[in-house]
Amino acid sequence: MKMKKRTLIFGPLLFVLLCVWGYFLMENSSFGSHPVDDIDLLLIDDKDLPTGWAFEYKLPITGEYDYGEKNMMVAYSRESEKGFARQYIYHFRNSLAADYSYYFIKKRLPLVQKNTIDYVNYKSQIAERWYLACEQPDSHTIVCDTLSRYDDFIILFSISVENDKFTPEQLISILESIDRRMAKLFEG
Repeated sequence: MKMKKRTLIFGPLLFVLLCVWGYFLMENSSFGSHPVDDIDLLLIDDKDLPTGWAFEYKLPITGEYDYGEKNMMVAYSRESEKGFARQYIYHFRNSLAADYSYYFIKKRLPLVQKNTIDYVNYKSQIAERWYLACEQPDSHTIVCDTLSRYDDFIILFSISVENDKFTPEQLISILESIDRRMAKLFEG
């Protein structure tokens, strides 16, 4: 009977202590952190996109999609046809906070998750978490979303374009550009 009482008292106390320790670790640890002075250097640019894309804007992310310690988004559009490409980059205090946030962001962001098609087969070799899905909402359009976590960074890349103006190889080239930027950050 004494053992049962101790378990009833110390079990919840141990659970609370573990929760406090986990919160402290996630909020205060810099384990897995990569300091970055200029987050813009990690964004794609005109050279990463196929010919015919034009820069639209670059802004800090605000509102309901404002995550991380630092964040930024860049947007491009097709010059003469329908289409857009956007990259969102989130920098977190540490890799634990980024890992936790990855699942939360994946559930909250309007990512392609239904009616997916096999458009491209690519997986980052350096991202710890990787999600890539494409859909064809009509016979002329392809939409692809990629959500990835690289240590303490989360990157969302989204593109919508007329499918006869864009190839899987072009998408792979853009995703490889993102990987190269992240690899360069981790090397330095």
